[in-house]
Amino acid sequence: MLLISRRFYNLGIESEGTRWLKLAYVNGSGEAAFILGFDILDTDEKAAFSYLSAAFKRSHPGGTLALATLCGRTNAAMLGITEEDFQAIAKASIDEADRISFESTLEALLPGTHPVQFIEDTGVPWGTGTLFLVEWKSHQFAITATHVIEAAHAKPEQVNLLLPGREVPIPIIKDQCVDFQDNKGEYLDIYGWALDRNSDNNVAWYAWDLNHFWRPVTDLQVGQTLFVLGYPNTEEKIDYEKMEMQWHPLLVRGKLSEVGDDGYCTIDCADFSVDVDGMSGSPVFALFGGMYFFVGLAQWGGTVARKLHFLDSGKITLALDSFLETRLPS
Repeated sequence: MLLISRRFYNLGIESEGTRWLKLAYVNGSGEAAFILGFDILDTDEKAAFSYLSAAFKRSHPGGTLALATLCGRTNAAMLGITEEDFQAIAKASIDEADRISFESTLEALLPGTHPVQFIEDTGVPWGTGTLFLVEWKSHQFAITATHVIEAAHAKPEQVNLLLPGREVPIPIIKDQCVDFQDNKGEYLDIYGWALDRNSDNNVAWYAWDLNHFWRPVTDLQVGQTLFVLGYPNTEEKIDYEKMEMQWHPLLVRGKLSEVGDDGYCTIDCADFSVDVDGMSGSPVFALFGGMYFFVGLAQWGGTVARKLHFLDSGKITLALDSFLETRLPS
């Protein structure tokens, strides 16, 4: 019925398209319920509520998100239902919309972000913190916070970095270490390695495209929502039965509260569910025009204070430029 409806709409016969769309709705289509409700969202909120409620009950993601938005801007009286019924469906749809949004955000941001795992020629991986893989001007890099390396007592020029589920280390170029410094020559708490894209080993990886998807903190507004993705230390980190590491990503959402002159910024977070130890080196993202952009790298934070601090991505790209000019001339 949906296919027939779309066919009539494509032919410009809207009356038949609508008739078949409503037939699909009557016969249980969540997609039809969503389309019918979304099309009148701004003209007939009461009817839209009825259609979108059906879409939500039929587990349609778009219908769920639209219903949650509608409930956020209306009330029981406007929709002609009891306060009890309104509160029940508003809570259910908003909770489910938050879950869908979280999962879609996690799916969009997860590529390129990994837990830090150092490994010697033989032995069990160790380490804590988060690693971010980026591509900048035809070169790729692995970056993290310097104190992540120091806390693990790993020698930067000797370490191997292992990605979860991979049997061989990611091919870093050990003698091509990035020195992240500010414009005064002061070393920053960021460390990185160039990656060997022509390596013969069979490890596969994805690097975040900084060439197109990064913004400096000067583009941000205080109060803007930011997302931090990393791998905290949790009680479930080690599977003692299998004697192996188990990694669970944490997506922290918060508001930008402060931008310092030195490039360090602060996020106020209200929804920590675990200790943020291990989030150092995590990428920080912001939404612009519906797209996610890298805006910085997490440095330190506190669960009690519910704050995370990060370094401006502009300082990171400047350091990468300096490295390319002096160490990897094109």
